[in-house]
Amino acid sequence: MSYLKEIKDFVQTLSIALANSLEIQISILDETLEQIGGTGPYKASVGTSTNKYGLMHKAMLTRELYYVENPREDKKCYGCTMKERCIETASVGYPIIMNDEVIGAIGLNCFSNEERKRLLEKKEFLLKFLESMSELIAAKVKENISIQKIKEQNIQFKEILDFVTDGIIILDKKGKIKNINKNAEKIFNTDLEEAFLERNGLTKNFDDMGTEEERKEIVEVLENKTIRDIIDDYLQYHGHGLYSSDLSYLLIELLDLDFADIKSLGEC
Repeated sequence: MSYLKEIKDFVQTLSIALANSLEIQISILDETLEQIGGTGPYKASVGTSTNKYGLMHKAMLTRELYYVENPREDKKCYGCTMKERCIETASVGYPIIMNDEVIGAIGLNCFSNEERKRLLEKKEFLLKFLESMSELIAAKVKENISIQKIKEQNIQFKEILDFVTDGIIILDKKGKIKNINKNAEKIFNTDLEEAFLERNGLTKNFDDMGTEEERKEIVEVLENKTIRDIIDDYLQYHGHGLYSSDLSYLLIELLDLDFADIKSLGEC
């Protein structure tokens, strides 16, 4: 699995930003040697495989920084399948490591004498900077993995909720509906949040609600609304009566209620 490919838009945006800032071209490969990000001559290669045993590949294999001031002549270039056709004037490759796993490499690539001069003059800074960018990319991959896990857990959680026979509504601490299972939807046969907004003369497009001062007043009203107020608004508006006992569903107010306080409104 290519972790970098999962965040390819971020990688390419970062590549362009770095190249514009450093005035040196950028190349980012994943562990399969696919070009995920690139600028200059390498921009057209994004999405394709690059050469084996090049500087970036060797950086991944050895987990070390590779620095070459004279491509084609430096012994570090031996074995590179692009050695005879290389047009770089200087190059640096640094591995991208996440949780002790090499997931790619980032490189500084010079294609002119001016770019080469910048690299040589700021060598120490740029090598340290490249290390920091490697760590940044690894951190972004970790973040993306966490987000994907949360999405998967939410899907699983929703599937579990839909198997529960009771109607379940999950709200956040501000009373905003975060999730509602199929049985709760059948009980209400409508959008609970939409009904609440309708009863209170509100709209989902908050910017359309009157003047700024009026919107502030609406916010104050919403902040003073309790969970029971919201349900009450819905039931009264649709003629169910206050907390109709034949409605069997759970109401969970995240963060504000202890588990022992979570009750079926049908018992209230």
